[in-house]
Amino acid sequence: MTQLRILLSRLVGLFRKGSLEHDLDDELRFHVEMETADNLRKGMSPDDAHAAALRRFGGVTQVKETYRETYSLGQIEILMQDVRYGIRMLRKHRGFALAAVLSLALGIGANTAIFSIVDALLLKPLPYPQPGRLAVLWPRSPALSTRHEWFGPGQYMDLLTQNRSFDEMALSVGAVAQLVRSGGQVERVSTLSASSSLFRMLGAKPLYGRLLLPEDDQPGNPAVAVLSYEA
Repeated sequence: MTQLRILLSRLVGLFRKGSLEHDLDDELRFHVEMETADNLRKGMSPDDAHAAALRRFGGVTQVKETYRETYSLGQIEILMQDVRYGIRMLRKHRGFALAAVLSLALGIGANTAIFSIVDALLLKPLPYPQPGRLAVLWPRSPALSTRHEWFGPGQYMDLLTQNRSFDEMALSVGAVAQLVRSGGQVERVSTLSASSSLFRMLGAKPLYGRLLLPEDDQPGNPAVAVLSYEA
């Protein structure tokens, strides 16, 4: 409880600093005057009586510093003073303040964007069962200076027959298509041609209807589409 009272008194002193300083000056002045009057009654000269009164209290400045320590929060008060000084300087130099604010905004925005990407790609796990066991394979063509290509159906079948590393594999090829709405409006949408094993491998379940079935992979069967909400 003692520590709590000290903390509360310091918090109050932080917001009543001006009033407390005024009260402290009045109290010290009163005690010095009383001590000076007592010294005058002892036969001292006015100057000696006043000097002796100041020595009696150990110096007014030292007394004030000791008293301030009882109602101040030290580093927090210094921080508030620095903040107030910084605000005054920014208001005085508006051009510099504008440049500083813009620099901070750009820096914070860039860091936020980078963290969002890192969080989505590296920190936050993929929304699939056992995401740590998923892998993406890309064919490469060094002669064509191509690092990432889509697998063709023939290449995918070769991988299936020669696979010794993965429990299950699926083929997917990305593309962009045009979607014609009922009003005649055309919208470009991202599409993905995939084998039926993709949804099973990712643990996806349909909200309505069904997903792809193994017979949908057979050549000549009617094309089947699976729609998703915009990610």
